[in-house]
Amino acid sequence: MTKETTETTGTTRTTRTTRTTGTGKAWVRWCGAVLFAATATLFARDQATLRITVHVTSFETGRHIPNASVEITEEGSDVVRSSRADARGVVTYPALKAARYHVRAGAAGYRPMSFGEEPGLGGTLLAVNAGRAPIELEIALHRGSTIAGVVTNDLNEPVVGADVRAINRHSPVDSRLLVAANAKTDDRGAYRLIGLEAGQYFVSATDGLSVAFANGTGTPATPRLITVGVDAQRSDVNIKTRPSPTGTIAGSIAGPGAGAPGMSVMLMQDAAGAGFVGVTSARIEPGARFTIADVPAGKYVLIARPGTVRAWARTAVSVTANGQATPTVALHPGGRISGTVVAPSGVRGTVGVSPLGADHPEAASANSGPVSAGSFAIPNVAPGRYRWLPSPEMPPMWGADYTPSVFLKDQDVTDLPFEVGPDAAIENVRIELTRTARVSGTVRDASGKPTSRGAVIVASTSPRDWTEVSRRIRLARADTAGFYEIGGLPAGSYTVSTVTALSAGQLGDPAFLKTLAKSRQVTLTQGESATVDLRLK
Repeated sequence: MTKETTETTGTTRTTRTTRTTGTGKAWVRWCGAVLFAATATLFARDQATLRITVHVTSFETGRHIPNASVEITEEGSDVVRSSRADARGVVTYPALKAARYHVRAGAAGYRPMSFGEEPGLGGTLLAVNAGRAPIELEIALHRGSTIAGVVTNDLNEPVVGADVRAINRHSPVDSRLLVAANAKTDDRGAYRLIGLEAGQYFVSATDGLSVAFANGTGTPATPRLITVGVDAQRSDVNIKTRPSPTGTIAGSIAGPGAGAPGMSVMLMQDAAGAGFVGVTSARIEPGARFTIADVPAGKYVLIARPGTVRAWARTAVSVTANGQATPTVALHPGGRISGTVVAPSGVRGTVGVSPLGADHPEAASANSGPVSAGSFAIPNVAPGRYRWLPSPEMPPMWGADYTPSVFLKDQDVTDLPFEVGPDAAIENVRIELTRTARVSGTVRDASGKPTSRGAVIVASTSPRDWTEVSRRIRLARADTAGFYEIGGLPAGSYTVSTVTALSAGQLGDPAFLKTLAKSRQVTLTQGESATVDLRLK
């Protein structure tokens, strides 16, 4: 006997054909089919999806960019869904479940951009809600700014194969310098540094014998910052090199671990007060000796970088024309940091420190290794300025709303940079897992409608916390529904405000943070969730 049964449940239509030799088995199979259909329908309702179409275009021309790449990541997930745009510059995701997503696009010759990205503010989250009409969004890619020019020598001849770099400061309160772009000069001595963000840069060129800086005029002078705007084209940044008399450094390394594998020596020079550090590396030869030839005459610092041995070394050296310097670089044990990690049970993980600034180039990241019986120790920390990087693993039952806090003499110093001196000992450090607070709400525009424009800044009201590594200064964008959320905040007093623009490094600038003092204020206790609705300025 053949029986066809059609069962319609909601929007799901299920057709089952069964062949039976008795009514019992047919009835069981029919019930199973109905149950499966009903369960599938309920699951589909719970996992309602939405079609999303992403258009990748050029900010400059407005035209679609064929074969652009698009990445979409659900908030809180590390699974990235990568797709390639078609010949029209379009990507379609047929079924995204209700959630919030990061969407990012890129293409050859363009800077990668996030959906809704605004200068200094980053991108915004795409809020996908069940029941909405399919979403179409656009990501307009910028080519970035360009700095170009010619490198010539003192005879006005092109310097071929010179290394040219654009260097900018990490932030107004952090002296670290970062290479933003680099290029080599061609047979005409010409170079192009592409894909730069708007900002200020030192531009340097080296031919292996000397370092020269652009000053915007093409004449030798103290280097100055070169300013470029958004998608700006600077083609007049010329650099003139001058021959320098050279000498040789033939030195040696002394002290425990001098012959350890992997050790190297760096020669560093402060260039014309610009804060830029030129680096030349040397390999260690048998007998812990090294040689650096063709060094332009001047004053330098030698930094030894141990391989398998933790130690530090910093030695000043002067190089004269046609002379040979013979310095001895002595390795020293560093300072020691030790203490305890306080938690109910099962504490694992490490405690680490990371260097800040360029004042102590011998400073290097260091960590304790696995925490043992609630105690940790970080030996041989090179002198320098550091930030804390505690990362004990929290017991599973605690959840994610806890953060490690560092206490020294009962004062929370987690967000405060600290100095490690030669042979210093920092003891009795206490690290606790403390509950964090969060702030959330809706951002509305002048007409009262939810908006994703601008950004929300939560900042401590205490200037003591205004550091470049502070957990108490946070920025977030509202999603496309106008909702924002900032978690992971230590207990304390905060201002909550909106901004429409932010320049590079401004979020860590005390002068800027002081202007937020008249914003909405909220005092948070451990584990508290506060709602603060805002109007965009």
